[in-house]
Amino acid sequence: MLKLFICIFVEKNADAAKQKGFDEKQKYMNPLSTLAIVGSSILCPLLGQPFITKRLAALMTGSGQIMHFKPFTLENLKGSAIS
Repeated sequence: MLKLFICIFVEKNADAAKQKGFDEKQKYMNPLSTLAIVGSSILCPLLGQPFITKRLAALMTGSGQIMHFKPFTLENLKGSAIS
């Protein structure tokens, strides 16, 4: 990951003229790309909420029964920290 970070954000382009063109750019994303990134970043914490996840799982399985899953128990938090 460090090598990828250095290649993308730290190293400069070998062609000085091309690097100058990149440095002069002010905007790198169009509004649709911005919406996609912001929208998905808002959606992730929402899907992490237990009441939304339980309802979504019940909807996807087709049963009206809601799962009894406790995501914030010590055992589950320990497992997520390990991975």
